[in-house]
Amino acid sequence: MDTSSRAQSGDTLPVRVCSATFELSTDLLRCSRCKRTHYKDAAAQKQHWKVHKQTCCALSPQDIETIGEASMCETYGMLAASIKSGGDATTSLLLEHMRDLTLDGEDVECEHQQDAYEFIKRTIFCSSFPFDR
Repeated sequence: MDTSSRAQSGDTLPVRVCSATFELSTDLLRCSRCKRTHYKDAAAQKQHWKVHKQTCCALSPQDIETIGEASMCETYGMLAASIKSGGDATTSLLLEHMRDLTLDGEDVECEHQQDAYEFIKRTIFCSSFPFDR
């Protein structure tokens, strides 16, 4: 468990969600392997490991760069494929990127425009699941 995500200064930290308990906090630990999944403590991480181990791996710098440069439409397409296949190590990064693009006001101009907006509205901000498996 990596403690570097714990608050160590007066800086405001983003609110995160514990993957095991769904508790909100700015003071969570993160998985030391993938550095993407957050937990309130070691017990919560241990509880969630059976689920998390299926997607826990460090992303390559190339994967991170590709996702970071993707447009809203490209991100939506990659995310839909990831979720339909059961999720993988890129799923949380794609969700973060889609949220950031939305908050930055990026418009979606592609054939998936309506799907992307519905996904954002229902999943990222309201937490329901829009894809059929």
